[in-house]
Amino acid sequence: MRHLQLILLIFLLGLQAVAGQEPVTDLDGLHQLLSPGDRAFKLMKTVTKYQESQTPRVPDENGMQRELPLDFRETGEFISVELEPAATLKLSTTYTDSSVTIKALENTFCPTISINLKTHVALIKDQHLKSVEKISVESKSNLFQSAWHGYQWQAETKERNTLSQHRITIGKLEENGAVYLEIVWLEGGQRFHYRLLG
Repeated sequence: MRHLQLILLIFLLGLQAVAGQEPVTDLDGLHQLLSPGDRAFKLMKTVTKYQESQTPRVPDENGMQRELPLDFRETGEFISVELEPAATLKLSTTYTDSSVTIKALENTFCPTISINLKTHVALIKDQHLKSVEKISVESKSNLFQSAWHGYQWQAETKERNTLSQHRITIGKLEENGAVYLEIVWLEGGQRFHYRLLG
């Protein structure tokens, strides 16, 4: 049941972001979202929070109230999903007249991203992501607890909302000015999903 609630919450948060998408005619705002230079990003992990439940007590053979062993306790009720830092990655952003490149400074598994500023096509792991949309999330009811705006690139497929395709999201939080970088890619039959905040 908890997994169903978590999936439903993630789906609804995804719908919220999709509701604010519009086609892109230029990437002039990208330079304001992601400035050139080196930056440390925190690799964020999703954590599900539960409310602690009361420790159940049962009468023993003498009528005394005893706590149930841990194996028999009920788990708490679902509260929320939050992002917590798990590691730090250092990335370098460089601009030329026609492109921007984002790559890891240290030997990490994070893939290099190239975005052609004239054609608006992003390249990640030999995949050309030709579909780019501007995202504007006005509500603070999301994982960041902040309104944010940015761009999202995806592969052009008939199944737009598939979880298995490559995707790049670059955004900026209005609350604290932090840069959000989300990278989803496939490699060797495995799906990788980085949520970076810096």
